[in-house]
Amino acid sequence: MIYFLFLIMAWVALGLVAYPLWRPQRRIVAEPSLGLRDSMKSQQDATYFALTELQFDYELGNLSPQDHQELEEKYRAKAISILKELDAPNQGAALDKEVEEAIKEIRLTRGKGVAGASFCSKCGTRLQRGDRFCSNCGSPVRSGQ
Repeated sequence: MIYFLFLIMAWVALGLVAYPLWRPQRRIVAEPSLGLRDSMKSQQDATYFALTELQFDYELGNLSPQDHQELEEKYRAKAISILKELDAPNQGAALDKEVEEAIKEIRLTRGKGVAGASFCSKCGTRLQRGDRFCSNCGSPVRSGQ
């Protein structure tokens, strides 16, 4: 009887040890990469944290005044450059606006050759017969559309 219990316990132990080898592998899903703005915000937070830690170390006497001043200037310059980059007007905004205007124009002119086709004058969404309001932007539909 003892041999039987020992055999069962050995099989259970062997099963627990070997289970990771037999189970199906899990797929590792990569995290989506941070956008440029999120990355800059992370750098900003890290720089602010470094400045507060620097001040704390100086107040505790762990840094000499010269070292403190040198590091503080370095971190402040880094923080200023990050803030300037974050606050700079988006360089691609003008291009984005041009593209959006071109898309809007295409949507407004699309389907003019199709009999009975009508589109919203505000957003360019195709309207169904009998619509009184645009289903996309909610603007009232003119009776001529």
